[in-house]
Amino acid sequence: MIASGINAPNFEFDNVLSLLSIQDHADIHNLALKSNNIVLIGSSLEIYQLASTLRTHLTSLDKNPKIIILDDTVSDMLEILGNKVGKTIFETFKAHNVKIV
Repeated sequence: MIASGINAPNFEFDNVLSLLSIQDHADIHNLALKSNNIVLIGSSLEIYQLASTLRTHLTSLDKNPKIIILDDTVSDMLEILGNKVGKTIFETFKAHNVKIV
């Protein structure tokens, strides 16, 4: 499954979703419940929040899919959050089986 950020184009592929509406949120949630691998593409804070929310929710349901964030601007995220805060967040993701590429 791929859930992409707010500026994503409309995809017309099975299991490839954009997060643009409340219905998209419900669709992502329903697909995530059945997924073993989740790939999030984007560099916005929303993508990181989605990864965190999915991990917390799915863990509470005894599910542990692999979550990968594809972000080509990780250095920008560190600049926005600050090096110390950014590294702490990335280390927390890593500890909770969320990989950032």
